[in-house]
Amino acid sequence: MSLATLPLEWALREPPLPPTAVHAAGEFARALARRLLEQGETAGPLTGVATATELLLLGPQEALPWVEGLTYLGRSAAAPSLYLSTLWRPSLPEALVERALLQRLRLVPPVALLPHDGRVFPLAQARALDPAALRRWLDAGGGP
Repeated sequence: MSLATLPLEWALREPPLPPTAVHAAGEFARALARRLLEQGETAGPLTGVATATELLLLGPQEALPWVEGLTYLGRSAAAPSLYLSTLWRPSLPEALVERALLQRLRLVPPVALLPHDGRVFPLAQARALDPAALRRWLDAGGGP
C-alpha cells in the first residue's frame, strides 16, 4: 500500500518513541526469522504479519529482537492506532495522519506506517509467531 496522496516529510523525533514493533525487509527479514528460530523466541509475546519478503512484529519492548537493518516502530498518545518510526515523525500531526489512513484506505486498526516510503501495513490480522510458519516462510524464499 502507498500513501502517494498524503504528502509527508519526515523529521527526527525527540525524544524517540519506545519501540513496540519492528519491521524487516529482504535479507534483514531472513536474519530476523533465523534469529527468532535460533533463540526460541517464537513462543513469546510477539505477534506478527508477513509478506513474501517482509516481517512486521509487535510486542513489548523487552521482547523485540535487536537485529541490524530493522526499523523500530512505536505508538504515540496522539495516534494510538498507528505504529510510527521511533526515530522519525511525520510532518503532519500524527492524529491527522492516523485519521487519514484509516478513512482513506478503509483500514481496520492498528496499522503501521513506514517512514520515508509511506508504505502502510494493516496489523489487525497479526497472529502469534509460530516456529513452523517461520520455517515455511524461510523455506519459501522469504526475503530476496
